[in-house]
Amino acid sequence: MPRNNNSAQTTVETPKKVKSESVKIEKYDPNAIKLLFDEALVKSILQAGYQEDVKISNKKIFLGLIICLIAATAHFFPVPWPEVKPVVLACCISYYILSAALQYILIFQERNIILFTIETPKKKALEIGSDMERFDDKYYFTIGFNKTKTVEKFKVKITEFLDEDGYFYYNLFNNFVIKSLNNFTKQN
Repeated sequence: MPRNNNSAQTTVETPKKVKSESVKIEKYDPNAIKLLFDEALVKSILQAGYQEDVKISNKKIFLGLIICLIAATAHFFPVPWPEVKPVVLACCISYYILSAALQYILIFQERNIILFTIETPKKKALEIGSDMERFDDKYYFTIGFNKTKTVEKFKVKITEFLDEDGYFYYNLFNNFVIKSLNNFTKQN
């Protein structure tokens, strides 16, 4: 840290704000802001050496595909109407059961998590979640371990990473996320 010759106080140099020219958003759109911060958060965690676990995403895609095939079967089954009633009934019942299973995955397994990571010999598996209240200038993200359910919540003031023109300062946000991640993993 450089010392000021006129006083005994030390000063800390803050990182320069470098505009990420490719990322400019409408600063009054809370959905766009949350999406931008979610994507930047995921990118920062993955750049820190974690690998994404896509098991739940694959389950959702598989169930969605099966649901679409069932709906198409009910609609295009090559039998005239009166004789096709049992097929349509079976398709409707299985459609609703699989839709309920998909909702179960969304509500109870995925929750508000935007990223699941894979456990490696050097790193524990993480769950990264996010939240942003409507008309709020704060973005919250959580970092937690999959197995121990230890979770820590971090608060980010949006105006620290977005300027008045809507440009996002990814380098500052990345530094904050990496520092928060390192503090969380050291404590736990």
